[in-house]
Amino acid sequence: MRKQTLRRVRALTKAEFERAEKLAWLEGAPLSQWIASDTFEHETEHIQQIRAWRSRQGV
Repeated sequence: MRKQTLRRVRALTKAEFERAEKLAWLEGAPLSQWIASDTFEHETEHIQQIRAWRSRQGV
C-alpha cells in the first residue's frame, strides 16, 4: 500500500499537489488525510498481522 501511495503522490505535478482538493479520486478529502489513511492509519488496523509476519520472517 505504501508503494502505491508514494507512486500516486510522486505522479502529481506541483500544481496538482497545491490544489489537491480538486482531484476527483480524493472525493473532496484533503490530500494529507488520504496519505494518512493509506499509510500509518491503515497500518494500525493490521499491526498484529504485521508483527506476526515479521516474527515468522525473523525480522
